[in-house]
Amino acid sequence: MKHCAALLIATLIAVAAPCAHGAAEQYAGQWKRVSARTSVNVESWGENCGPEPKSYSNNSVVELEIVAQGNHLVFTKGGLRTDRCSSANPRLITKTEKVTGARWERVCETAPDDSKFERDEYAYTATNFDKIEYRVKSRYDWTLKGDHCVLSLEERRVFERAGAAHKEEEPGNAAGAEEPEPIPEEGAEEAAPACEREGELKRLQIFPKDAEIGPGERICFKASGFDASGCRFDAAAVWVAQQNGIEVGGLMSRGGCFQAGATAAESEGSYEVIALAEGKKASAAVRVAFPDLSDLLHVRLDPSRELGSADAGAASGARVGAEAAPEATPPPLAAPEPSGAPLLLILAVCLVIAVAAGVVVVVIVVRKRSAESARDDEFSDSMWPAPPRDMGTARPEARREDSSKVRCAKCGEQYPAGSRFCPLDGTVLTPAGGVDRPIDVPANAPGMVCPKCHRGYGADARFCPHDSAKLVPYPEWRASQRRVR
Repeated sequence: MKHCAALLIATLIAVAAPCAHGAAEQYAGQWKRVSARTSVNVESWGENCGPEPKSYSNNSVVELEIVAQGNHLVFTKGGLRTDRCSSANPRLITKTEKVTGARWERVCETAPDDSKFERDEYAYTATNFDKIEYRVKSRYDWTLKGDHCVLSLEERRVFERAGAAHKEEEPGNAAGAEEPEPIPEEGAEEAAPACEREGELKRLQIFPKDAEIGPGERICFKASGFDASGCRFDAAAVWVAQQNGIEVGGLMSRGGCFQAGATAAESEGSYEVIALAEGKKASAAVRVAFPDLSDLLHVRLDPSRELGSADAGAASGARVGAEAAPEATPPPLAAPEPSGAPLLLILAVCLVIAVAAGVVVVVIVVRKRSAESARDDEFSDSMWPAPPRDMGTARPEARREDSSKVRCAKCGEQYPAGSRFCPLDGTVLTPAGGVDRPIDVPANAPGMVCPKCHRGYGADARFCPHDSAKLVPYPEWRASQRRVR
């Protein structure tokens, strides 16, 4: 029985996975976001909370691709994935997740006593084959420098499958194209395209000049050199990180990437990144800090983020020019091959398998009960109590009444003193006289048993002399006990 149950469970799991996976693949392909609305309710705010967020709506059409990963969906723009929390808050952890058919639900929350408490409830619902609705309810309860920052936020986005006519990508903005190299802000002549170096290094510059990242994040710098003619070229620099004028090891890579510590306690603070090349020196400032509430809300509420890469924006907030860490930006995902199986066919197959599994369970239960009943019938008579006395051939006999006993005025049978009722007919007993009366008992009659006290009597007894209960034949009593067992 245990093996059958384990096999059934394994079969259901094996069947459920392809069904869920197939359902996710039905939504893979080209889509467009047709509306985005965010409602903000500020309950408490202060100066240290940052700019007060406002509600907004955006009905501009944004083209994107949805990719199926297992039984989850990944949106290539907008920072949405059904398999993780979409907030940039690194303290969030998934509390519950649920995937049922064409609905993906997830609840993410920080620790209840966190001074920067956040709770997000996500729901992705495919209302039909060509429409997906995304909703999230969030609550923030932060304490920043004595100010209590409390607000609730509700966001809704609607996605529709793209039609046959696909909007042409503008040059340089095609999906998967590399971002153009950022232009330094110190002068237009420094933004000139790279050229062949003609002289010695006259000046060294680092880009970006200033950066802010969170604990555990990574940012890469680039060193550019300029010769006497203003020609810019990539400089091979030695990188050093300092804090308060003291060099801090383990933060800079040879390629110029700064890696912050995993926790705020070991990484928060201001640092100076220094590049050294051919006797020249350039520096940039890096601040490592947990993002404040306004930063997180900027990522959530800024409509412009819908137009760019979601993962890069969510990982680094509003930072510009930082090269994302390899682990922060997932590799490009290739759209799976079309499954070719209609959704209704997949659902029908799953339903048939579920019904078959139910039939198997019913058959197993019926067979188990039949086996138990057969085992009961195999019990030998030796397992039951011995039959009551007087099971042999009963013969008529004459009895003389004894004055020391009591007798039944109805049938004339006498019984030991102290008996209250006649076991043959239940009549109240009276003192005996002295009359002889034969007792006729059927031959080979079975014994009788009291259903209350379970005492056994001869075949001629009809009522129990102890509690006046009507006796039943021994075979009938044994059958009733077997049913109870």
